[in-house]
Amino acid sequence: MYGKTIKSIRKSKGISQFDLAQNIMSRSNLSNFENDHYIPAFDKVIELLNRLNVTIDEFLALSEQADTYYQILYDELVASENYGSLDDLKAVNEKISSVRNLSSKHYELYLLSQYVLNTSGSKTVLTIKEIKAYIKPLLFKSEQWFKRELQLYNNFLALFDYSENQILYKKVMKKLAKQDVSTISKEYRVHLALNYGIQLINENRWESAKKVLLEGKRDAKRKNLLFQELLIDCLVLNQTEQVDYLFNKLIDLGYQNKLTILKRHLRQ
Repeated sequence: MYGKTIKSIRKSKGISQFDLAQNIMSRSNLSNFENDHYIPAFDKVIELLNRLNVTIDEFLALSEQADTYYQILYDELVASENYGSLDDLKAVNEKISSVRNLSSKHYELYLLSQYVLNTSGSKTVLTIKEIKAYIKPLLFKSEQWFKRELQLYNNFLALFDYSENQILYKKVMKKLAKQDVSTISKEYRVHLALNYGIQLINENRWESAKKVLLEGKRDAKRKNLLFQELLIDCLVLNQTEQVDYLFNKLIDLGYQNKLTILKRHLRQ
């Protein structure tokens, strides 16, 4: 993201990569930084800002604006998928498409919007095969699992078949068990358990699904993720009366609008 901000400032001032990079770093390193493929030392970034005549505060403010707009678009996409119409999804997709080249993060959001639109039955620029061809190497080759990687896997888990997720899910859980994970990582562990558990149910691998879902429930309890905990209960329970009781409990807690989404995932 920061490299893209440098690029935007440089272009607005009419400065070439060669002139900006001179005596600070190689032009190729600057190009890689601007495209989020390289992170220079902090003192090098300061030198670039000095040459651009931009203060650190100004630079951070510009970077934050880009990040805030990304989050707005992401939230709009999620809301449109869950509650909106196909026209709403198309409108959000247009917005995201216009900023897809700002950074790798924005491009991945564009892929997600294309994926959601495609699975909603609409014609898209990119095919599912093309989306998967971009996402799969990022996840299967990744050795670090922080927010970006976990969010990416959670968003695109359904792209992969059971055999692929069997490998990737175990790899991620093993990595998270070893490292000192953040609160955000623990929450994604719950979301991943839910999504993978649902895929296992759809594959009629009930015992494996139950194990994954109950592990997710333990994490949900620790993080007070009540909605996710109740969703797991609904997926695991067989008795209709108990599921109905949980539905009523959700309504009492103000989750009426989410029941449609919940029921979409339940076994028939």
